[in-house]
Parts: sequence; C-alpha cells; structure tokens
Amino acid sequence: MPGVPVSTGPLPIAAIPTDPVRFDDATAARLGQALQELAAELTRFVRGREDRSSLAGRDWSGYSRTWFDRRFDVTGDLARSATSSAEIEAEAVGRARAWAAAEQLRRDQAAAAAVVVEHIVEGQRRAVVEVGRGQRHVPERRHA
Repeated sequence: MPGVPVSTGPLPIAAIPTDPVRFDDATAARLGQALQELAAELTRFVRGREDRSSLAGRDWSGYSRTWFDRRFDVTGDLARSATSSAEIEAEAVGRARAWAAAEQLRRDQAAAAAVVVEHIVEGQRRAVVEVGRGQRHVPERRHA
C-alpha cells in the first residue's frame, strides 16, 4: 500500500509486567485472622450480653428499664453490624491474597514465556541474516 511505512524488523512484543506484585501476604494473613477473631469475639459478646440482660431484667420495670432496653438493643445492633463488617472485610482480604498470588504466577509465567519468545526471535533473526548474506541456513536438530 503506497505511503504506509513497512518495517523489516521483527514485530514488537507488548511489554509484560514482570516485576513482583507489591503485596505483603504475611501482613494480609494477619489482618484477615484478626478480623475473623474480632467477628468471633463480637458474636460471643452479643450472645453473652443477651443472657445476662434477661436475668437482670426479670424483676425490673419502669422508665429506667425501658431506657435500658432501648440502649441495649442499639448496642446489640451495633455489635452485629460490626461483626458483619469484620466478616466482609476478612473475605475481601482473602480475595486480595488470592488475586496477588494468581497475578504473581501470571507474571512469572509471562516472564518465562517472554524469554522463550526472545530466544526464538533471536534464532529467526540470525537465520534471516545468514540467508541474507548468502549462507545456507540449516536449522539445528534437537534430539530428545
């Protein structure tokens, strides 16, 4: 096609990120464990406080009991919400750890593949140069 530049060199290879994934797996593991422990502790707290409240309220009535019950319900709701949030975040940390491990594996495989491709391209380049110089190129035979 007239006016379109034509390259005689090898096709460019897209850059492949081969640097390590910047992720501290040990810290993430500790964070996930701490969030799971927090959720478990909050669950124990909610169960225990409900038992103690029912014992304390058996002979208790009036305004102060109504006020206590409302405050008690609010703190229970907050504790359950915090438990749910801790569980959700622990799962998110687990997903981040899995992603980082998979991404590092992908990068390692891409780097290994890039080395193989570079080796093949270099071999093909040498063959083209030899043919261009009039030398007969006979591919190496590899024996298994």
